[in-house]
Amino acid sequence: MTFSAGSEPAVQTGRSCSFVLAAPWKGPSPFRTIEERTRIGRIQLSEAGRVAAFRVDTDTDLLRGVEAASNDLSVCERVGGKWSSVTVAARVDIDQLPDLGRKLLRVYAKQTLPSDFRWIENVQKVTAEDLVERLDKELGAQLDARDLTSIRLAVPEMMGLATDCEARIFSAEGAPCESDIAAYLDGRKRTVSDTLEAAKHSHKVVLVTLNGEEKDSVSVYRCIVAEIELKGTLYLLADGEWFKLDRDFVEDVNKAMRSIKPLRLPFPAWTKGQAEGQWNEAAAKSLSAFLLDKKTLMMSGRYTAIEPADLLSDSRVFMHVKRRDKSSGGLSHLFAQGRVATEMFAAEKSFRDKLSGKLGKRHALYQEIRGGPPDPTKWTIAYVLLGADPTSPTDSLPFFSKVNLRKHVQSLEMMQYKVRIAGVATA
Repeated sequence: MTFSAGSEPAVQTGRSCSFVLAAPWKGPSPFRTIEERTRIGRIQLSEAGRVAAFRVDTDTDLLRGVEAASNDLSVCERVGGKWSSVTVAARVDIDQLPDLGRKLLRVYAKQTLPSDFRWIENVQKVTAEDLVERLDKELGAQLDARDLTSIRLAVPEMMGLATDCEARIFSAEGAPCESDIAAYLDGRKRTVSDTLEAAKHSHKVVLVTLNGEEKDSVSVYRCIVAEIELKGTLYLLADGEWFKLDRDFVEDVNKAMRSIKPLRLPFPAWTKGQAEGQWNEAAAKSLSAFLLDKKTLMMSGRYTAIEPADLLSDSRVFMHVKRRDKSSGGLSHLFAQGRVATEMFAAEKSFRDKLSGKLGKRHALYQEIRGGPPDPTKWTIAYVLLGADPTSPTDSLPFFSKVNLRKHVQSLEMMQYKVRIAGVATA
């Protein structure tokens, strides 16, 4: 049976995520996380266990509901919870239901979560209509001012998932548009109020098969991912819903970003729109670094080839490069690339042998890389963001890109590698 514990609060606990617009649609898999693509599913243990046994990533995993055995058998035997409802399984007579309801309300009134679930409150769903209206108004103002630093497009979860499909934006007239938010606005040339109204009701993102068959569609508004600060609190719009981010959670993440030391090298300027490959070639010449871009290594047991880095300096700095104007999904790939390549470099002799083969015997680091396991304290892993402010490159990152970066930096530092970040100014 389901009991409603009082009126629905203005803010509900929740998490959100999305994957990059126009990426191939491959359907769900066992998890849902804030990463480059959405992964959706259900986790179930074969026997009873604590929350840690589910291996939930408390920074990126979305918990939409939970079902478990009750710790208090005087209330119920099993309990399940979602954002605004609780389901209990209890052996009670009909005349005992009022007493059970009172027990549930007393537990609800405490407004506290067990320690294992405190992380859920990092992100809370906003349901108060007046707050949603204020957030939409601020979003419209930023679109009007072309302040798109924290606004992008990404495909939300849609019904009727199918393989071999892609998502495309169409206006009411059927004209396609690129997946970039600025290109979308330029293509529509509408006022702010019209843009928001159209994004909610007439402009669609359509799931299309390779042979042109339309499978599903959602509004463009559901594909807008935006971060809005209002009265000192950060809010996230994802999948058509607003979420409030806990201030302590935001500050912890921002503090971690400030702790990443800068990489100070004489990088060449980046011209807006310049391809990463072109800039990498220019940087290799300017820095006298070895160009590793597109020099992938295929390793046994891996589904895809691994790119060790984009650039490698003689001072033992692996540089991973990405345009800042790309979606957060691209940034997630960049951060993961740095960690995965470093793990392989540290642990796999075959990886180091293949890498040294790319460098050639005349390279200053050839013998060192081809020798025994590297001394991690001598090596640096650097992320280079093209178009980011050189003085504070992480400031303009989408919030969950910061969350993702923090996770990978922690992993790299645990391996005792130095981690640096650099922003390259736009010419």
